Amino acid sequence: MTKHDTWIKLKPNNPLESIIDLFPEAMIPMRDPFPLETDESGTKSLFLIDLERLSSVQANALAQVYAQNIGISSTEVAE
Repeated sequence: MTKHDTWIKLKPNNPLESIIDLFPEAMIPMRDPFPLETDESGTKSLFLIDLERLSSVQANALAQVYAQNIGISSTEVAE
């Protein structure tokens, strides 16, 4: 980790709590500089996880959690 890396710690009872032990010190790497982007409707703020700093196990676990929460396959999330 360098001084330019951005990491976040999530609040308890978040959707990623079940897999947080896969991340060092329960922190998730974010794109740097720390961006906030909006979706197509312009209403939701989305933090961008830095997928390049994830292991395949972490990336797959994230895809599964997101897939379960929005009702699609983890393959669709990964794409």
